[in-house]
Amino acid sequence: MRLPAPLALAALALLAPPRPTIVSVTPASAVGATVTVTIEGTGFEASSSEAEVLQPDGRLLATGTITDRTPTRLVATLALAAGVSPGRYVVRVSNPDGARSNTATLTLTSEVAISPARGRPGQPFTYTGRGFTGNSGVTSHLQGPDGLEWQAKRYGTSAEGTFEREISSGEFVPGTYAVWAMDDRTKITSPKATFEVVPAAPPSP
Repeated sequence: MRLPAPLALAALALLAPPRPTIVSVTPASAVGATVTVTIEGTGFEASSSEAEVLQPDGRLLATGTITDRTPTRLVATLALAAGVSPGRYVVRVSNPDGARSNTATLTLTSEVAISPARGRPGQPFTYTGRGFTGNSGVTSHLQGPDGLEWQAKRYGTSAEGTFEREISSGEFVPGTYAVWAMDDRTKITSPKATFEVVPAAPPSP
């Protein structure tokens, strides 16, 4: 017996594999070009679903390497291009039958750090940054203990999106200083990092 067309389509729909659906991606933000995420959802193909990262314009940026999978959970290592710009990207899951999930946001961030965290005037401080656009640059800012900002400086970034500079503190007064950097391409600013200049040791008697 041949089913009417509407009933046949309904039967096919019931037989079709479920469409993958993303509920969450953890972490939702990360620093760097290699990120491991856990994708929770439903309808994942237990043997061959793929995790994909798309650029804001919809172009494919990377396909992840799956290290653990179930029909409701994927753990994927996303090896993005070295020096990828900070910003908002999207993650989706593709099944082998061509079905694609909804998308979830993955935010790539940048960060700066200072070492050591404290020292006396004259102590050289190492200032580093990562997660910025590769082969580009950053505009770096330094704020003194009085809350006033010193003249901004531009530093170039490596192919991996990093930089390293030395801060000379010979003329610094004691107090807490803050540094941060803005990616020149995206204009996205890193969180601040602080360091402390402590009073010089008293002269020996």
